[in-house]
Amino acid sequence: MTFFETPLFANIIYLVLVAGIWLAVLAVLQPGTGALELLVVIAFSIVGLSTLVLQFSYWALLIIFVGAVLFVIALRKEKPELWLALSALAFSAGSSLLFGIDDEGTAIHPFLAVTVTILTVGYFWLAIRGIMISQRAAPSIDPTRVLGQIAEVRAPLDPVGAVYAAGELWTARADTLVDVGERVTVVSANGLILKVEPVEDE
Repeated sequence: MTFFETPLFANIIYLVLVAGIWLAVLAVLQPGTGALELLVVIAFSIVGLSTLVLQFSYWALLIIFVGAVLFVIALRKEKPELWLALSALAFSAGSSLLFGIDDEGTAIHPFLAVTVTILTVGYFWLAIRGIMISQRAAPSIDPTRVLGQIAEVRAPLDPVGAVYAAGELWTARADTLVDVGERVTVVSANGLILKVEPVEDE
């Protein structure tokens, strides 16, 4: 028996698979430069090559697919906690049962499988759930809430400067020069930049 046919090798590939799943889930939620996607491709390629020497369970692959479906459902839910937990459990169960050696059944050490399952559930619950909730949260800066309010100019509007409104400092634009200390009315917002007009003296 070569090293590639030992339980140790199967456990290493199991960890590579789990790492690939973690990275894939993160890449779906936070696409970026492509580095995560590249690592996912490398991890899954290694796992794919390992099937040449390790026994491969299609039932376990089906469980992993169910985990992916549950994760997609979680993406569509306002409260994804239950679906994320079920998805994590499915991913972990499928991964731990995916590889075997000869007729010995699964080659993954039970302690390793339990540990990785706990870590996966924690990862989905804390990190992934946190990312999903933050992405759905309303922006903390909402320029529309200061529309119609009187603001004080803190940096000259020539035409862009700064005004103080509702307890915060905002970037603002005016059609005419407005000096520091003068009052303006917020009439509209373009993104995070307020459009203001001087307050006419009664």
